[in-house]
Amino acid sequence: MRLKACVSAATTLVGVSELPSQRDGDAAKYLLRRWSAREEARTNLRRTRRMLATSAAVAEQKVRTSDAKRRWTQNKAERSCNALRVFWRLLEVPVKLLGFGLCVAAASALHSAEDADDNRQMLERFCWQTAIQIAQSAGPTFVKLLQWCTTRRDLFSVEFCDEIGALQYRCQRGSEQVRLDAEEQMEQTFGRDWKEFVQLGEAIGAGCIATVYRGRLGPKGIQMANDAKYARQPLNAQDDDVEVAIKVLRKGARESVLLDLDILDRIVACLEVSAYRCNVACIS
Repeated sequence: MRLKACVSAATTLVGVSELPSQRDGDAAKYLLRRWSAREEARTNLRRTRRMLATSAAVAEQKVRTSDAKRRWTQNKAERSCNALRVFWRLLEVPVKLLGFGLCVAAASALHSAEDADDNRQMLERFCWQTAIQIAQSAGPTFVKLLQWCTTRRDLFSVEFCDEIGALQYRCQRGSEQVRLDAEEQMEQTFGRDWKEFVQLGEAIGAGCIATVYRGRLGPKGIQMANDAKYARQPLNAQDDDVEVAIKVLRKGARESVLLDLDILDRIVACLEVSAYRCNVACIS
């Protein structure tokens, strides 16, 4: 009876509906074989799942390693390029500062000369213009510094503030390449159909960082202005005589300013470390 009860319970557990018509001992052996086969299948299934999970983890780790190597390579290349730009900038700035200083010194000497004739005045004007051109070629950071210097008439001479002060309201408007760069930035902002948004006219003002153009709004530009409520009153979509002023950032101005600020930050950090070491040496 006990064997029959065990066989019945094993039959329910294994999931066999009918047993072969044999003795109870043979039935128990049959159920044991079925149980072993079922457990082996479950073991193989668990092993297969672990192998698949391990393979997926290994593949994901390889992808992460590859991405990390690629990012490290890109960062290394960017660091190398940044180091080269910093090195070139450190060589460029002193040379331009030297040229600017020589031009300003020559112009100041010619201005203070007693026997001023036409040739001397022309040479003085040429020195001032050359100094302004060198300042503009040195980048927007140098121009902004000179613009601040021209406001301090208590520190600098009157002729220096008057001549170099032209950088505050009369910067070089640039060549045709500046216009092409502006059109390229408009295309990046509005897309290839940027002329349906706005039409660039002539340059009416220029600074060391941006250039201002006279422009007209297109149909899509009028719609965008109405949607954003830029105008005081809604604009007519059929009106093609809506004049606007368009200020376009000069190409490379942002990168140049960031590079100069990075160099200044490094210089200030070196000076702070040097001052700290000097104070420690004096105290000791």
